[in-house]
Amino acid sequence: MDEEVELSYENYNASDSLKLLLAPHDIPEKDIPSGFEVIGDVAHLNLLESTFPHRFQIGQVVLDKNPRLRVVVCKIGRIQAEFRFYDLECVAGEEGKYETI
Repeated sequence: MDEEVELSYENYNASDSLKLLLAPHDIPEKDIPSGFEVIGDVAHLNLLESTFPHRFQIGQVVLDKNPRLRVVVCKIGRIQAEFRFYDLECVAGEEGKYETI
């Protein structure tokens, strides 16, 4: 019984999708994001320097694989001031709509 099964993007979870996406770029598996913070329908990624250039693709995978999310943001730059403010960049979803309940 040699039946072929064809897998597509929909068959993979976020973790496996990211591994497949980043493998051709020689990103070590330990650097591949494995989690993120969620506040309402906004996900916040902290990416390493090795994965930062691929932030838009990573954000889209996170958005695709988590249907309850509306937007994915990523911290850019360094934390400033005593209240730990930092700039965010929208990497997937609705640009500039960071308010959530």
